[in-house]
Amino acid sequence: MPAAVIASISDYDEYDRDLPPLEKRGVSKNGGNNMIFTKKIKRAIEISAMIHRKQYRKGTRTPYVSHTFSAFLIGSNYTDDENTLVAILLHDGPEDTEYSFGDISAEFGSDVSEIVRGVTKSKNDAKLPWIEKEEIYLSGLRKARIESMTVCASDKIHNMMSTIDEFDGEGFWKRFAVTKEQKIKYYENVLEVLKERISGGIIDEYEKTLLKMKEVVN
Repeated sequence: MPAAVIASISDYDEYDRDLPPLEKRGVSKNGGNNMIFTKKIKRAIEISAMIHRKQYRKGTRTPYVSHTFSAFLIGSNYTDDENTLVAILLHDGPEDTEYSFGDISAEFGSDVSEIVRGVTKSKNDAKLPWIEKEEIYLSGLRKARIESMTVCASDKIHNMMSTIDEFDGEGFWKRFAVTKEQKIKYYENVLEVLKERISGGIIDEYEKTLLKMKEVVN
């Protein structure tokens, strides 16, 4: 393994995530790091890799699928629900690829499709100003299935981790066509919605990661 890759992996020590025991995270005995690798999850991994195969993380040459896999691993620390974990792997499909809600329903069932729908921004809103799109997203999140909250939290935790890793000055925000203040406020607003719907360790990790991100970018 190249030295640069080893260094990148070791960098994650700085997050000090120090997860509590499983029983304190609000997951069942089969949850968290004891997640069962099912045929359904295996298939979702394959599809995630396939549909995002030509995409990269904004402003980088990092394969986009690194995000869906990372969010999946974060979520697996807090739930062993198969549908939720599959939804994390597929959560950006309908928004960023041609893989539709109908495709998800056909292969994984309507429950997974509806969980993903709860965290998806409509392609019809793509040309709206950023702040309007985020307000629509938050409104939808408030009405989404409860499983969508874990998908959302896992997604945003990894996005914030990426910001912590990659922030290199104020020019960083040009990747997203938003200001630092807007992005931080958005993460705070998402947290507010999440706390209205769920509690537990994933909320603690979200808050801790947001605090670390603020320290890094300010």
